[in-house]
Amino acid sequence: MNVVGSGRHPIPIPDVEIDNVKQFVASEIDSKPHPFLEVGQKIRLVRGPLAGVEGILKEFKSGYRLVVSVTLLQRSISAELDASWIEVLPKRDR
Repeated sequence: MNVVGSGRHPIPIPDVEIDNVKQFVASEIDSKPHPFLEVGQKIRLVRGPLAGVEGILKEFKSGYRLVVSVTLLQRSISAELDASWIEVLPKRDR
């Protein structure tokens, strides 16, 4: 067992996040761990009809959306996707 923290300093977990996990466990829904996702992260799809496509994750009311942009044309396209298709790409230093 470990304490959540940064280095030797503990960091509190917000009560709402603890309550959400408790509700998940109590619901007895079949659930499994999933990589942490943040809106704005660069992602690659590893399954589904868009496998191999890279873009930016944009959260949407009904789930997740992938946004792919062509900078030169100043145009973007987005599609709804299943969260299990997502692979988070490592952050690159610029």
